[in-house]
Amino acid sequence: MKKQNITLFLAAFVCILLLSAGCNSQDPVSYNNKIMEVMNTSTDDMNSMNDAMEKEDYTTAETVRKNWEAKLVKSSETIKGVGDFKGDSNFKDVCVKAIDSYKNAVSVDYKVLIELRASQKNGATVDENKISQTLNRINDSFEKASNDVNAASDKFEKDFAK
Repeated sequence: MKKQNITLFLAAFVCILLLSAGCNSQDPVSYNNKIMEVMNTSTDDMNSMNDAMEKEDYTTAETVRKNWEAKLVKSSETIKGVGDFKGDSNFKDVCVKAIDSYKNAVSVDYKVLIELRASQKNGATVDENKISQTLNRINDSFEKASNDVNAASDKFEKDFAK
């Protein structure tokens, strides 16, 4: 009888653990927070990049850029691995697209900007309009991605927080 009670207790405990794990995976707040935590860290290197650019330390800026690019690749994979929420992938998909937009800005536009400014520092004549256009592309892509994520987060909250 005592052995049967222990077995029943262990079975109930395992069921409770499984149910609580399943409930957490379907909790909209936890799901949103898990994705937003990754999104929030995806721009952590921006301050280091801005500091290096302001100091005209383009070697450091390029190192920051490469490290940032690698982190963004990992961030994208992390979010893709989160999965859908109750069969809905819209929020996750918007966040992956935003990370990809950040990655493009870091991989392409920041690389061009660093090269232009380094050339300028070394005495080459550089078209200031090209620098301005590159800066605008960077700012626009980050702003659009951020706005898209905020809108998707708001929609997700509206659709699933009941």
